[in-house]
Amino acid sequence: MTDTQAKDTTELKTGILKSLWSRGPNGRWGVTDMKGIYFRSKPGFDGNYFAFESEMTLMTTRPSQNFHEMTASFGSTDFLMKQSVVPVVAWNEGDTLIRCIGTASIISCSGLVLTAAHVVMDPYESGYGASLVEGQMKWHDGFNLGVLIPINPAFGGGERFFPFEGVTTWGNWIESPMITEKDKFEYLTDIAICKIPGMPDGAAHQPLNMSLNPFVPGEMAYALGYAKMEDVPLVYRGSPQHSRKRQKRYTFLQAKCCKPFRKIISTRVLRHQGPVLTLKQRFPVK
Repeated sequence: MTDTQAKDTTELKTGILKSLWSRGPNGRWGVTDMKGIYFRSKPGFDGNYFAFESEMTLMTTRPSQNFHEMTASFGSTDFLMKQSVVPVVAWNEGDTLIRCIGTASIISCSGLVLTAAHVVMDPYESGYGASLVEGQMKWHDGFNLGVLIPINPAFGGGERFFPFEGVTTWGNWIESPMITEKDKFEYLTDIAICKIPGMPDGAAHQPLNMSLNPFVPGEMAYALGYAKMEDVPLVYRGSPQHSRKRQKRYTFLQAKCCKPFRKIISTRVLRHQGPVLTLKQRFPVK
């Protein structure tokens, strides 16, 4: 990222290099274009924590022939960033609300997602969606956990739900000596890697670029995230399910619900550095 001081000293511009992914004729994934997207701060915010103006951006002049990839290649700054930085949501069938429990970054065009381990463990720790059965985490029947990715407002808007098909975390289960207290998961690192289904019609997810270089002491870091989180009212209208909030329709893909953890890996502590994102339902700060 880069930042520049605008002529108006109350305005800060922060930029990120955003890539555009697609599947080529040979079936291989690749970057088809790249563009710098700048976040211009709204008046009244300081340089450390600010809402940005959502401006229309065209990512490429050579859009993909895949409809879903084409619609992900243009739109407001807000929409383009929501393709990569997504809310993690959870609910049980029959609930009247969808819980917004965390944030995640899409890190591969095929559907790998990076989030915090405590986010995916929340259904167990809070007791609303998972239990420990013979040393393995099991989702409750009818429980859904995954992310929401927006549909371009130019084509109706709304969000698609992508369930977590697999989750991997690093840590150990600690057996509780108390009958009234359930076992706890001791984290070796607060990182979870999840897998979501691919986009419709073989389209690519649009990941957030991840640097291969580690952070060093004194280096500037930026956090891109959501500023306010609200649970989403859920209204059942047959299948698929729909929810309306501020006249927006949330469309859920007809896919299998979340499967249990495939495995909990016990390994050495992994050192990691980097910014921490906070999730809220609206993006950006308002």
